[in-house]
Amino acid sequence: SHDNKVIDAVAFTPDGKQVITADENGLVCIWNVENGEKSQCFNIEGVILSIAVSPNGKYLVAGIEEGNHSIVWDLTTQTQVATLEQAGRIKAVQFSKDGKLLATGSSETTVYLWNVEDGSFSRMENKLLVNGEVLSMDFSPDNKHLAVGDSTGYVYLFDQALGQEVARLPHVDKVTSISFSADGSQLATVARKTVLLWNVPSIPLVMRDNLMETACARLI
Repeated sequence: SHDNKVIDAVAFTPDGKQVITADENGLVCIWNVENGEKSQCFNIEGVILSIAVSPNGKYLVAGIEEGNHSIVWDLTTQTQVATLEQAGRIKAVQFSKDGKLLATGSSETTVYLWNVEDGSFSRMENKLLVNGEVLSMDFSPDNKHLAVGDSTGYVYLFDQALGQEVARLPHVDKVTSISFSADGSQLATVARKTVLLWNVPSIPLVMRDNLMETACARLI
């Protein structure tokens, strides 16, 4: 059904009954998990690098390789409802667990947050920055933190309420996947051939206002 085209992105619907695939030609197909049958397909213009489905199952977001944008598709009406402008290749997209926010990560080292709650998909004022290309993201179950993995081998932990980075976790290579456990107590990260498990409550957090004090405390 994808005519031997490379499948670049896969995502389950929230109920786990369907899986959505997207290929290099922008063809998106929805499949029934139980019987493997295809229920529908539609085209999104451009090479799709990443996809995510909103927790209520209404919206599909696709990150595009060229064109400096992501596309929001309404799965119930089968129509495109928004184009989210952002410089670079959009390699990671992720909804918050409560469905109120959408995060999109770019090859140009930026993470944008978008308002999903009112259906406007308007961009939030705060822009999150990392050092390299954004490759992976996940919101914590309580939506307090957003973890971002980049091509320079770091995971950045952002506090949503403060709108700032509060921790940085080093890795041996680019971080290609991130996932919080269901209770939020652990964070799994993938770099090269290694999966690391982090005890979230034990990660030391550093607030921006305390950077100087923290740095001085570590000097000999």
